[in-house]
Amino acid sequence: MVDGYSVILRCNYIDPSLVPQVYKIVFNKLLEILTMSFNLRKEVLKAFKGLHRARTAVFEGDENALHLMRAKINEEFQKNKHVEDKSKISEMIQLAKDVETELRTTVVQAREVEPQKYEVRFREETVRMENYPYQDVPEEILMANMKKAGKKCGDRGKTVT
Repeated sequence: MVDGYSVILRCNYIDPSLVPQVYKIVFNKLLEILTMSFNLRKEVLKAFKGLHRARTAVFEGDENALHLMRAKINEEFQKNKHVEDKSKISEMIQLAKDVETELRTTVVQAREVEPQKYEVRFREETVRMENYPYQDVPEEILMANMKKAGKKCGDRGKTVT
């Protein structure tokens, strides 16, 4: 098979018998590029839509937060729409997926229902961790712990005579 690119670059005249081969080579290369670009574009749009869906789920009912997040997501995608390097695009897609996961699992809504009393809205995706209530420690215990922490590691096991 003849390399279509080298035939076109070497001369202005293409042997009519080679035209179908040249077209086939060029068409296949173009199809390969378009398919790869289409798949990458599809992934970018999927990440974009995922972020917007996460935004609407996380900030439901908070019009100000919804508007600000919408503007920020759109701004970031517009800022990077001219990037052509496939590896950088893949990195940004992964970053968008990570941000979506963080939004869905760590951000909660809270609103003040009474002075010093808040109502928190958790979703199914929200990661819940152990919650230990605050205990006020007397200052004598804090000072004793600070003195212990100030000793060198080697001094703890020795006895002074």
